[in-house]
Amino acid sequence: MTAGRLDKQEFFAKVDGFDAEALRKMVWTLYYRGSAAQRERIEDMIAPPAETRVKPKKPGVDLGGIREFVALAREGAYFGGDRRVSPKQRTRWRFTFSAHASSAVGGLGGPNHADAAIATELMIDLACATKDYEYFRSEEPLEAARFVVSDAVEALWSTTLALGGFGALCATAPDQLGRWESRYGWTRRGFGKVSERERSLAGIAAALLNGIGEWGPFADEYLYELESGGRHGLQRREDLDEWHVLLMDRLWGTDYQDRLDRIADSRVLDPTERKFLRARLAHRNGDDDQARTLIGECLAKLPGHHEFRDFADMIS
Repeated sequence: MTAGRLDKQEFFAKVDGFDAEALRKMVWTLYYRGSAAQRERIEDMIAPPAETRVKPKKPGVDLGGIREFVALAREGAYFGGDRRVSPKQRTRWRFTFSAHASSAVGGLGGPNHADAAIATELMIDLACATKDYEYFRSEEPLEAARFVVSDAVEALWSTTLALGGFGALCATAPDQLGRWESRYGWTRRGFGKVSERERSLAGIAAALLNGIGEWGPFADEYLYELESGGRHGLQRREDLDEWHVLLMDRLWGTDYQDRLDRIADSRVLDPTERKFLRARLAHRNGDDDQARTLIGECLAKLPGHHEFRDFADMIS
């Protein structure tokens, strides 16, 4: 027996003397004063067998509606005066955004997983773009819409792995990691409830990969995206530095070690970041003279960069 709660026998003993009217009043009090879930349960219990209520199924992912919403947003219809979007729709954009995002992410792993995956990717693409583009009249679009990019990415990658296996994850995640990763998060000001929940995509990817048998092929797919420029255009800034450090830790001393040099040669990455990668690799190879020369050139370009300075202090 749980503290503060009667067990079945004790309860029956206490209501044994109640007549039908008293029991009806008791049930009515519970029904009238109870929560919506409690009322639903009582309704199911008192309904005749033929009338037992069937709960309506949740609507499927509206991929067409999500495509339209994203397209209109990217065309500026929600920001400026556009007849395709009414003034009321423009002021309520965050509710539409949130509803579409919840529908997409909620559909992952369901019978329409393929549509949900496409819809989730569209919403993440749009969310990432709001950091740099004015699609909605808001100083903090993702805070307003309560959308955490890293949570959505984790849901997408986890269900892709669970349903399609490592091959399915490897076919999509390296490109998505390259274009979605954001070193300082996806909110503009970097603080707030959404910002507090943001995590690096490099860390999420690392948690899904097991052993060199997966890290190696995943790195090859990522390298292909770098060398080909990416199907959708990869980042050119320092956003991928954490991922490159993780690759260095996992691939160093394996048959995949040469991929690190190829990554450091990629023209997609920022030139100074490539030089920083080369400095790290030189240090790993025991060539600290070369590492010091390279990190000195990095600091000459960006003297206030704290990671450059920390690395320089470590090898000085």
